[in-house]
Amino acid sequence: MAFLFYWYWKKYLKRKISLVSSSIKNNPYCDFSGCSNIKKIGCGRYCWDHREHDPGFARKEADKARKQDAKKLRLLSDGKQGSGYSNEDNKLVDNAGAQRIKSLTEFFKEAAVEIAKDPRCWECKAKIDPWDYRNATAHILPKGIFHSIETHPLCYVVANTRCGCHGKTHRMDTFAKMKIFPLAVSRFRQFEHLITEKHKLLDEFLKYANLIIL
Repeated sequence: MAFLFYWYWKKYLKRKISLVSSSIKNNPYCDFSGCSNIKKIGCGRYCWDHREHDPGFARKEADKARKQDAKKLRLLSDGKQGSGYSNEDNKLVDNAGAQRIKSLTEFFKEAAVEIAKDPRCWECKAKIDPWDYRNATAHILPKGIFHSIETHPLCYVVANTRCGCHGKTHRMDTFAKMKIFPLAVSRFRQFEHLITEKHKLLDEFLKYANLIIL
């Protein structure tokens, strides 16, 4: 399977490079007005000096910046600040990011206190070790999308990763079949009015939630 994927990927890259090379061969010069530089592969129809005029360049740079910021936030939230960054880079991405990390840290601490009272998976009753309390805190709606309610005290269920129950909450079709789903819906109804985001995952959750009679 891996070999087949590699073969198709190699074929795709070869075709892509061929098309780009053909385009450069037909018109090798930069499209920027007055520029006589040769086009650069990866810069669209422009040379390296004018690559910012390529529509794809802005998208790539924005995506790169987003990934860098996300990595910094992950390092900071995991207590690994400093890994691979200069002192300047180690500063918080922005005040909103710093506040979000602080809020999520407090949220998981409070959830851990509640889990410690009865450290068992709500779905299968498997025991949860103290070092798994955070992983067992399964958000009812993804915290990466629904920031408006990601730290609400009722926005989670306890589903451990080691028994596989946490993973089932990541897909609405499997989540809806779990024994804890009615409880999740009951909790959801108490913070539903606070959700400000519009997303297809919310629509999908509501499709199943509206079938539950509480």
